[in-house]
Amino acid sequence: MLFLSTGSARAQYYDPAQLVQSWYARYLGRQADPGGLSVWVQQVRSFGPVQAQAGILGSDEYYARHGSRPEGFVQGLYADVLGRTASRREMHSWVSRFLVDGGNRTQLAQEFLGAAQPALAQQGLAPAPTYVPAPAYGAYPAPYGYYYYPARRWGRYGW
Repeated sequence: MLFLSTGSARAQYYDPAQLVQSWYARYLGRQADPGGLSVWVQQVRSFGPVQAQAGILGSDEYYARHGSRPEGFVQGLYADVLGRTASRREMHSWVSRFLVDGGNRTQLAQEFLGAAQPALAQQGLAPAPTYVPAPAYGAYPAPYGYYYYPARRWGRYGW
C-alpha cells in the first residue's frame, strides 16, 4: 500500500497491518489481537486510514483508558495525537462538540483528526497517511471511501 507523507515529497509504502499495530501500541498500549488486527486492516483498505484510526480512537477500550469521561477522552486525543495538553478553551469546545454529536466518540475522533491536520503538517507529521490506490486499479472518492475499478489498458478494462 502506498502512502504519501506530508513532511516529505517521497512516496512511502506501508503495510496496513503495521500501521494498525502502530496505532494499537500508541493509543491502546498493547499489540493487536489477530481478530482486531484483521478487522482494522480491512477498515484501512475499505474506508481509508483516517476512518480506521478514528475507529480505534473511538473504541470502548480507548475511552476506558482515559477515564470513561468526555473530558478524559478529549485530553487523551490531544496527548496521543498532538502530543500536548488541551487548553481550557479547547477542552470546552471539544467536550461541547462531543455532547452535541450525541456522545459519538468515533465521529468526534474523526473530526479531531481532520482539525489536527494543519498542526501536524507544520511539524512534518500526519495523523494518518494519505491513501493512494495501487496502479492496477483506478479509483474515485465516494462518501464511504473509494470505489475501485480495473485500470484501463490498451483501450479496454482488464488485466
